Amino acid sequence: MKKIAAIIISAAVLYACNKPNQELHKQLTDDHTKMETEHKTMEDAHTKMEEEHKSMVDAHQKATEGKTDSLHTVIETKHDEVLKQHAEVMKKHEELITKHKELEDKHAKGEIKDEDLKKEHEAMKTEHDQMLAEHKKMEEEHALIKSEHEKMLAEHSKKEDGKKEGDKKEEVKKEEKK
Repeated sequence: MKKIAAIIISAAVLYACNKPNQELHKQLTDDHTKMETEHKTMEDAHTKMEEEHKSMVDAHQKATEGKTDSLHTVIETKHDEVLKQHAEVMKKHEELITKHKELEDKHAKGEIKDEDLKKEHEAMKTEHDQMLAEHKKMEEEHALIKSEHEKMLAEHSKKEDGKKEGDKKEEVKKEEKK
């Protein structure tokens, strides 16, 4: 009986020593929720960038009647690369969120000391902030590419309008000769 009592007391003491710091755990779960919300924002931005990219390619195809030019190829290649990099950042961010959840679970079970938790959590927050900065940079690159593409289409349209105007003048001259 004394052995059972000693085991129960030892277990209670062990639990009390490993009981998670509730304030720290709340901060951890709040930060996790924030990470998931920001990941959703990244996903939405990625979807929008993909849709705008498709729209730009379609507009170019329509304007040039399917003909490609080197400038468009360069812009499209650059845009494809930005989308690829952004997808990689989102994948890494998703992995970070999973690691963060595992850290939360360990803390809830008392499997990690508060000091170790703080170190890992701070490292994850730093990594998260870096990924958000990369995301922001890629959104800016996307906007720049979109602007370049719009300028290219405007120039193409201007050339086509000039060509049509020249064709009209040519027709007028032919009519006058008759």
